[in-house]
Amino acid sequence: MTDKPFDPTKPCKTRAGAPARIFDTKLRAREGILIVAAVDIGNGGEVVFTFQPDGKYLDDGRTSSNDLVNVPEKHVRWLNIYDTPDARLHMTKEQADKLADDTRLARVRIEFEEGQFDE
Repeated sequence: MTDKPFDPTKPCKTRAGAPARIFDTKLRAREGILIVAAVDIGNGGEVVFTFQPDGKYLDDGRTSSNDLVNVPEKHVRWLNIYDTPDARLHMTKEQADKLADDTRLARVRIEFEEGQFDE
């Protein structure tokens, strides 16, 4: 699986796993427009760094453990299961109940993270 493009409006961390907080996405610098983010260095401390607009730490395009990547977002969906090949996925429990018919066998809560692929 390939990395999704970095989205500075979503939660992020470094590629190495350190939590990061974005302060600015439009810092005007000699190098161009940069992102300003505080990176957790442990023991309650943070250090502020600048990043390329695509989240890269290095300005030459190489991948670094300091690059910003988005934290996979968690999602919950509701699945109505029937005694047929049909299964219907819904955004909310209420929607699953409202749209179920009397042949429904079960309603299952499914929780997953973006990019999760089970075998």
